Amino acid sequence: MHATFTDRVTVGSTRRTADGYLVADAKVARTGVQEYLGSELGRPDMPVVRVYRPADEVFSDSTLRSFAHRPMTLEHPIQGHVDASNWKDLAIGHTGAEVVRDGEFVRVPLVLMDAAAITAYESGKRQLSMGYTAEVHFEAGTTPDGQHYDAVQRKIANNHLAMVDTARGGPQLHIDSAPKHATLPLLDAAEWRKRLMDDTGHSSLRGDELDVLSQQLAANAAAGQRMVTQAAKDAAQVRAHACGTRHPRVADACGASASDRSYAQMCAGLDYRTR
Repeated sequence: MHATFTDRVTVGSTRRTADGYLVADAKVARTGVQEYLGSELGRPDMPVVRVYRPADEVFSDSTLRSFAHRPMTLEHPIQGHVDASNWKDLAIGHTGAEVVRDGEFVRVPLVLMDAAAITAYESGKRQLSMGYTAEVHFEAGTTPDGQHYDAVQRKIANNHLAMVDTARGGPQLHIDSAPKHATLPLLDAAEWRKRLMDDTGHSSLRGDELDVLSQQLAANAAAGQRMVTQAAKDAAQVRAHACGTRHPRVADACGASASDRSYAQMCAGLDYRTR
């Protein structure tokens, strides 16, 4: 499967040129496992897909070359990509040629040339998100450091670098460090309630914010479902072991294993997807 991605990251130390441009050094991609909604990858049957980007793919010669001389944009373009037909309307700067590996990250030089984009940066919009394509192979496995994954990214090809509010790859991917939908900045519960519905019954959330919030809630619910199901399974295993040892203090618990199995089955069957 071939898919388009918009993962996010952060910018390193910056300086202003005599012409007013903002020059920086940024971590723009990383290896490891990241979570996507199944709907982003054509798998609505999977609430969340854990996708692994191995080091040999992220740091391959072809992938590293694709980070160089990429246009920068303010948020990701609606079209999903930048090419010769829309570059003039979208570009706010570009990445440089000196692409290097920095631990688990890819680091590139960049320059912001658009005044509005520089103002946005100075107002706190400092995280970056690579827009790229990759092949997705649905093959489950475990990373060398023990993380489970459902799929692997291969043949990564970068298209553009967007300046955004919050990065999927984490806050280490941003401007000023020493992520198929944008994610929202974290707000506390009271702030979300205020944004969702004010005293007059009106919401101040935009349509795109509501869409992303719905997707985040679905992903959070799916993660909660997995935790509850696993907890029920763990409890059943502990009870089975205790009953096998015939320990007198757990004799009363031995008769409850059937209800534990029913509870786990119920949790596994719950549908947390948003309507």
